[in-house]
Order: sequence, then structure tokens, then C-alpha cells
Amino acid sequence: MPRQCSIPDCEKPFYGRTYCRQHYDRWRNHGNPLYPPRVLYEKAHGPRFCKICGVRLGPLVRIDLCHRCNHALTERRRRALTAKPIVLCQECGARIKKPHPSNRCYDCSRKERLLPRMETIRANSRESWARRYTNPLYRDKTNAQHRASYARHSGQVMERQAKWRADHPHESRERIRRYQASRRHAARTVPVDPMFIYMRDGGRCQICRKRVSRVNFSLDHIVPISKGGAHIPENLQTTHRRCNISRGNRGAGQIHLI
Repeated sequence: MPRQCSIPDCEKPFYGRTYCRQHYDRWRNHGNPLYPPRVLYEKAHGPRFCKICGVRLGPLVRIDLCHRCNHALTERRRRALTAKPIVLCQECGARIKKPHPSNRCYDCSRKERLLPRMETIRANSRESWARRYTNPLYRDKTNAQHRASYARHSGQVMERQAKWRADHPHESRERIRRYQASRRHAARTVPVDPMFIYMRDGGRCQICRKRVSRVNFSLDHIVPISKGGAHIPENLQTTHRRCNISRGNRGAGQIHLI
């Protein structure tokens, strides 16, 4: 009895009918120990490929998916079947991780529980600060501390303010406008975005009707502050600096939207 496979160049141990285990299985299943199963299968049926990634499949694969795609598809189906239902908060619309009978998230339920207490704390805080600021001794002491702190760090404060003004030129000019309007007792003063007014007017001066640079435009009050106008977006228009200065506070201008 031979001790190794009778196939040339195969030194595996003998298993049956003078073949090793691999060649014996091929002879028993396909009738030929020399051809691998893939070659015999593809000769009869043609090659097969994974329908998702396109990898060539072996002859023993029963489905048209490779092992990796089949595992991913099975895992996706398992997660879809075991996924928890999505529950949204009735007040804020946020997703609730742990469903609650009230169908509200933790923040909303906590807000409702703590709302009376928070109102009490705010009222006490307002009363406490009112008592402190109406006390001349406390007010003078606080002002002295602020002046001393500014004197110690005046250089850093001025440098930080100059850097902010250089990085935010429009916001800086808007703060100056709001301050000037409040000093002139404007009817109403609200924060205004200069670029919103510029884009609303289409980048044109509302006095001379010419194009205005995005960098050097100015905002003009339609009804002047000195005549009861308010510093609000409805009372502002885009103008050239020279047009704004030449107009002054003569009459109420008319905004022309494009």
C-alpha cells in the first residue's frame, strides 16, 4: 500500500484509492482528481460574482453574495428587526432615548419640576442685586474695584478691543451707531446687522442709486434720530458716506428696495 498520494508532485499522505484526502474528495465528487472544483463548476455553469461588490465567488457558495457582503446584510437586517421605536418629545421634538409615559425628554420634564424653584431663585437674585446696587457703599466699592482692575490691565484691554474692531469692522461701527442713537434719545434701539441691510438694498445707495462698496458703505436713518426716528432695520438704508453726510437730518428719506 502506498504511503503517499499517487498524483505527481503531491507528497500528501495516502487516504484512499492511492489518493490523498483532497484528491480523493475531488475524484469522488467530480470524477477527476486533477481538476479543482471551481474549474469543473465554471466549465459547466460559468463564473459567478457577488452582486454587491463584484468579487468572484467560489463553487461552494450557495448564494450570489460573498462572505463579507452576506454578513453585512444579515447584520443590517438584524438591527432593523431589533431597533427600538423612535419616540420624540411632545414639547421640544427631541429624540427620547429611554421612553417615558409622559413622552417628554429629560430636560423638559426637569424644567417643569424646577420652574417654580427657578422663578423664586431669579426673584430673590433680582431683589438681592437691587439692594446691593441701591446701596451707595456697595456701588462705590464695586466701581473702585472695576477701575483698579482696568488700571492694572488697561494695555491688554485696549489691545484686545483694537483686535476685535479690526476683525469685526461692521459690528464695531454698529455698536457706535447704537451708542450714539441711545445718547440722542432714539425712540427705539435694537441690534442691527449691517450686512443684512446691505444685502436687502442690493448693494446700492438709496440716495444716489449707485453701487456701494461692501467695505465702505454707510447706514442712514430714513427718519433722523433727532426727529423721533428709531434705530431699527425698517428705519435704515444703505448709502455712500458722502451722501449720508450731505443729507444730514433734512427730512425723511425714502427707501427704494430693489
